[in-house]
Amino acid sequence: MPWDDLAPRQFPAFEQELDGISKQTMEDHYKLYEGYVKKTNECRKRLSEFDYAEIEGNQVFSDLRAVSVDYTFALLGFKNHELYFGHLGG
Repeated sequence: MPWDDLAPRQFPAFEQELDGISKQTMEDHYKLYEGYVKKTNECRKRLSEFDYAEIEGNQVFSDLRAVSVDYTFALLGFKNHELYFGHLGG
């Protein structure tokens, strides 16, 4: 499963003075966003390294399941922050 790496984007919201949201809050959320981008890329790399013909699933624990759960969390955090920044100014 080849994926292109995600990269943090710049958003117009960072160039504006926002009522009720401090610059520090925006910077803190951007750091979270960068972390989600990094973790999503790490999970994608790990998922592409699995030999799906050989791997055994287990509903309690498996490496594939663990990485899949982490990937879902990171990807949705990435998407959530893109929506957040987009709604604040494009």
